[in-house]
Order: sequence, then C-alpha cells, then structure tokens
Amino acid sequence: MQRERKGQDIATHRPPERKGNLWIVPSQSGKGKYTVDLEKPSCTCPDFALRGLKCKHIYAALYTITPPTEALKTITPVKKTTYRQDWTAYNVAQTNEKAYFQALLFDLCQGIAPLAQHLGRPRLSWQEVAFSAAYSGKADLTSILRDLIEESSLCLKSVEVDFAVDASGFSTSRPLNWYNTRYGHEQENHEWMKVHLMCGVKTNIVTSVEITGGFAHDSPQFRPLVTATARHFQLGDVPADKAYSSKGNLELVAKQGGTPYIPFRKNTVEQGDGSTLWEKLWHVYQYHREDFLAHYHKRSNAESTMWMIKSKFGEHIRSKNETAMVNELLCKVLCHNICVVIQSMYELGVEPTLWAETPFAHKVAA
Repeated sequence: MQRERKGQDIATHRPPERKGNLWIVPSQSGKGKYTVDLEKPSCTCPDFALRGLKCKHIYAALYTITPPTEALKTITPVKKTTYRQDWTAYNVAQTNEKAYFQALLFDLCQGIAPLAQHLGRPRLSWQEVAFSAAYSGKADLTSILRDLIEESSLCLKSVEVDFAVDASGFSTSRPLNWYNTRYGHEQENHEWMKVHLMCGVKTNIVTSVEITGGFAHDSPQFRPLVTATARHFQLGDVPADKAYSSKGNLELVAKQGGTPYIPFRKNTVEQGDGSTLWEKLWHVYQYHREDFLAHYHKRSNAESTMWMIKSKFGEHIRSKNETAMVNELLCKVLCHNICVVIQSMYELGVEPTLWAETPFAHKVAA
C-alpha cells in the first residue's frame, strides 16, 4: 500500500510521459527517470530489480491511465514497523562513553607484545603507540589494529548471529580531476579509500574489515571478511547486495554454516554450472521473493554501521601516505567497536572480557 500511495503522489505531481508502449516515469525525488512497461509489467528502477513486484513507478503509470478510486484515497495507511530504542540505557551509555572508552582501549592494548630491544635509547612500546596512534604511518601497526578490532568484537560473540556485508568510501586530501563527458567540462574532486566490513546486525559491531583503493571491486573482499568472522562467530543469515553475487561467495557462506541472502543480477540464469546451492537460492529469490526480502532487509544494518562510523569519527582521511590512510581508517573502525561495546554494556548487560580466548602477546611474538 505504501508503494501505491507513492505512485499516486508521482502521478499527481510529476505525471509520467507515454512513449509508444512504454512510460517514462520521474523519480519521486525528481532526480532521474525510469522506464515502465505495463504489459509485462516491469520497471528499470532498483526496487523492481530487487523485488520483482510492482513498484511506485508502475503504480504511477497505472494511475495516469486510471486514476485511483475514492476507496483507495480513504484507506488508512499501514503503520510501519518500528523498533523501540531503550533511551534510558542509551543516554547513560553516551554519558559514560568517554571514561569507559579509554579504559577499554587501554585493556585492549595491554595484550600487545612488547618490543624486543637490547641496544640504544628505549623506544615507545607498541602498547603506547597503539593507544595514542601517534605513529599511524608505521606498517607494523596495521596488523595490530586489525587484531584489536577482531578482539573487541569477541565481547559480543554470544549476541551476534546474523551478519551483513557492505562497503563505503572515505575521501582523502589527494585531488582527483577528470573530464565529465555528460556536462562537458573538467570536474574536481578527491581520491577516496574504501572500507569493506562485516558487522553484526543486532549491535553493529564490526567483526572483520578490509581496506582498499577507491576503485577496487567489492566481491573479492567478501571471502576474507566471511572467513575472518567465521573463525570466531557462528554464522546465521549473511545478507549482502548484488555486487557480491557469485557462486563462490554463496558456497563460502554455506560452507561456514550460514545462509547467504544475496540478490541475483538481472542476467542471471537458473543453472549455476551444476551448483545445487545456486539453483536452490535462485528459486527462493525468484519464487519466494517476500520471504527472501524478509531476511535480506538485515543488510541495511551494514549501511547503518557505515553511517555510525562516518558521523562520529568523520568521513574524511587526514593522513597523506597509503599506510597511514589504512591505519587511520582502522582506527575509526576500532573506535566504533569500542563505542558499540560500551552501548551493549548498558543495553544488553554485556560484561566485556578481553583476551579470554587467545593471548594476543603470544600471537604477535610468534
């Protein structure tokens, strides 16, 4: 019903234009147009590509031909499902976040192996370096930050079952110019780095992360993200967008005990080179779309996680060289995880215990 209402709004304020058997329907935001074929019916919008059901643009074309009846106009809108926030616990967590943040970060850093030194002036220990991130350009710090992120997520091992994967860009200070053929002039912007992460859908804790250049493809990062998470967590639902759609990615999740919910691309065929799993999931996607979407909607939590990181710790990278950029982004993710753990202490009653499984110092010293 919500899509019908939106379709009615488009038909009223931005009437579609008919071209032969097709309809050119403006987007509701006014920033684009989509082609609708009422005979199939079909639409070129992302919503139809995902759901395979009538979208607001199809309804807009239908209402242009046959205006909605008075009965439809008076229907009470369906109340959207909402999820309550424990605002009391949230406010207490935010109030005490600074004090707990420093304490948890300090405890995390205590697991780092000390530097072996026999001559010269005493150096700063990696514990101090990681705690202050004063030398974020050091390559040795990268692996340490990754392990700190992994360890910080284990506090919520008993809470998280379903995990989502997504990627997002963070802008750098490096200029990037290109010729925009659409508008016929050069355009100035900045280079960016991409953060690929896997997070729990209940608390938004990041369980694994990969950093790449801005033009790297998303799909190859799926395997290391899932593999790293599966080392410590039992996988349930694993939703991701169609950029990650491949036979290998589907089978990887199933092999780790999870259930992948990844939309198939438009040109996908039923036969996946003899893969039984591919055919089974293809049938679920094609003929049980509503059931598929009920699980797939959890993917939005990965977008929420990205928003949390950017809004709290910034979407710009201040570092200049590649190693420092990677370390800066890892620091953002680590800080986000610590904040999530603090929030979970108040909302879920979690008592964080660090380095309970494997002493980090032994791992690094090896």
